[in-house]
Amino acid sequence: GAQAGQALELSIDELKAVASSVGQEETDRAKAQLRASLLMSRESTATRAEQLAQQLLIHGRPLPPEEVRASVDAVDRAAVRDIAAKALSGPATLTLVGPVEGAPSLAELKARMIA
Repeated sequence: GAQAGQALELSIDELKAVASSVGQEETDRAKAQLRASLLMSRESTATRAEQLAQQLLIHGRPLPPEEVRASVDAVDRAAVRDIAAKALSGPATLTLVGPVEGAPSLAELKARMIA
């Protein structure tokens, strides 16, 4: 409960930091890590099948690797800031499984999101 609360509070604080200012170096590093992860995931048949299934459900077609890479390359600092801000301004939900004693309430988390 309490550890989950700490993790949630830290996650909110990090989203707020990104929404207010994310550096170009940090953005470039994250994009490089994502490109490497996508490339390495192509080595696993199960992962490729999962990615294709997700692409079919979301886009209605499999995406060529070049298109995915171009989409990653197109992400800039403004897009990262915008999505973090959107996550903070959207409706909050909370689901806890397991011991919940000491975990913050949804109202407490919402208050932290707007503080």
